This record gives sequence, C-alpha cells and structure tokens, in this order.
Amino acid sequence: MIRSLSINQQAGALECPNCKKTINTLAQQCPFCSTPIDPGAAEENTETLARVSDACIDADQVRQRESEVSNYPGLDFLVVTPMKFLWWVKYGALHTLNPDFVKAENDMVESDSPSLLIVRFVSWCLMVIGLVAFGIWCLLHLPWATA
Repeated sequence: MIRSLSINQQAGALECPNCKKTINTLAQQCPFCSTPIDPGAAEENTETLARVSDACIDADQVRQRESEVSNYPGLDFLVVTPMKFLWWVKYGALHTLNPDFVKAENDMVESDSPSLLIVRFVSWCLMVIGLVAFGIWCLLHLPWATA
C-alpha cells in the first residue's frame, strides 16, 4: 500500500492525551500506549504545547533577570516587575497540567501573587511617570535651562 506524502504536513510535537508523553503530530496512534490520536485535537494540543514552551522560555528569562539584579535593592522592582506583569498578561489564562508550565507559573507567583503584581506594576508606572515629569520640570526651571 502506497501512502502519499503531502509537503504541507509539518511534523510537530504534541502530548498524548492518555500517557502524556510527547509524540509526533503526524502519528495516527501513540507509540507508547497505542491510543488513537484525533487530528483536530492534535492540532489544538500542538498549539497549546507551543504556548507552554514560549511561557517556559519567558519565565526562564524573568528568573535570569531576577537573579542578575538580586544584589541591587530596588532594581528588581524596576526590571523584574514589568517582566512578570507581561508574563501574566500573555500566559495567565493558559491552563494546563504540563509540569514545566506549572513550575514556570509557580516561579512567577513565588514572590508576587497576580493581584499584588498588578499593584506593583501600577506603582511602577506611576513612578516612571513621576520621574519623567520631574526631569521635565528640572529642565524647565533650573538655572541652566534659562539662558
């Protein structure tokens, strides 16, 4: 029996709905537990797995920045708070039991709950606005500005 190959089909990865192992998206059944794979569910699972992967990469970057600025008090507030807030905006609605995503989500919550993170981000925005306003005021009112 000859099977035709389509150039448009792309191999990807998905999680088996039964054994949770990562398998090829083109597989008709799981090679580990022989569960049949529904093509529609496979496509949806592939998209979720790609978002989980992106979330884990972004969480690693946030953790890296957090460790880099941990020796400088206040700098974590300036650098890490916006990054964590953006992580929650992008991936907060993603619900999966993928252990890597659960670890990434716990790392984002470890120091801040999402609601506290919103308060910190608003404070951060107000501080930046205040600093910009102060800089403009200084440029307009200090002696070197009046020539």
